Amino acid sequence: MMRKTKSHLIEEIERLKALNQQLEESKAHFENALKQNKELNRLLDEIVDHMPGMGYQCLNDEDWTMVYVTDDCYDLTGYKPVELIGNWTISYNQLIHPDDRDYVWKEVETAVAQKEKFHMKYRLVTAEGKEKQVWEIGMGIYDNDGKLEKIQGFISDITID
Repeated sequence: MMRKTKSHLIEEIERLKALNQQLEESKAHFENALKQNKELNRLLDEIVDHMPGMGYQCLNDEDWTMVYVTDDCYDLTGYKPVELIGNWTISYNQLIHPDDRDYVWKEVETAVAQKEKFHMKYRLVTAEGKEKQVWEIGMGIYDNDGKLEKIQGFISDITID
């Protein structure tokens, strides 16, 4: 077993000090990036809150089962978020005008199969029975293996009264 000399110990301490300095710098960069990310998320939330429409995340199933919807879904659909999430009261697919359901399904399925964004216009029927023209943009969210987990997007009311 080799015995360390005083000079070896001093070198080791200096090496550890340099590593500690690098870690401190990395920590500062990480904290700054985290702060910037939080600010960006706040700004995005603020932008979405001021847009007329509904942000969402849903499953890629025949009901378009909502996992998350923004509060503005009430203005768009006449239903509160809790009524759409998990198809509690109604599924999103039931809100799509019956004549547009196949079109919407095919557009989304084609896009997610190709891992592309989709955008389309179609009609919704609100809780009050009013027909609205909407424009939707969305995309698939995939796991590390490329398997589709859910879909997220934004639906805006483009009805001209």
